[in-house]
Amino acid sequence: MVSHNNNWYLEHLEKGSSTCMETLQRECYPAIARFVKTHGGSEQDAEDVFMDGVVAVYRKLKKGPVHLSCKFSVFLFQICKNLWYKKTRRKKFQSDIAVEDTEQIVISDDWIPAMEKTARMGLMQEKFLELPQSCQDLLDLCWHSELSLQDIAKKMGIEYGTARKRKHDCKKKLTTLVKADPRYEELL
Repeated sequence: MVSHNNNWYLEHLEKGSSTCMETLQRECYPAIARFVKTHGGSEQDAEDVFMDGVVAVYRKLKKGPVHLSCKFSVFLFQICKNLWYKKTRRKKFQSDIAVEDTEQIVISDDWIPAMEKTARMGLMQEKFLELPQSCQDLLDLCWHSELSLQDIAKKMGIEYGTARKRKHDCKKKLTTLVKADPRYEELL
């Protein structure tokens, strides 16, 4: 197994390199998956926690330089471990498995907002997929394109006033779905 230095991971992750993701998948994911499965999670839980951890690091990198005092793989493992514990606490998870005595790596408080934002975005994306396809299409164009609402209305073949009202209704529906989820209060 080829292990890269911390700067390689940070630089390539910040660029969104597919090679970096493949390397992380190969080098870091197995330990994270083993941990999650040992502590009551499934393969899907492990994949979700791994991706949430990578996204948290990526978001932090976009805000400014990151300085690590340990190997990147250990750092990512600790972030994923914290995310898993936070997720299981939300589910009021009780386990008879004793947490093994390992060297604790403290993640500074400035990482907590990035991890919490990742959890909030995950909830919003989950609820976004529950919207009707027409709402998903409209909101996706509004949020992820440079087009004005008038141009979006033309593209969708509807009147501007209709597009404006539908956008408002779709955002309201998404907000309702998010706020109705029991995880919403915990993520505030």
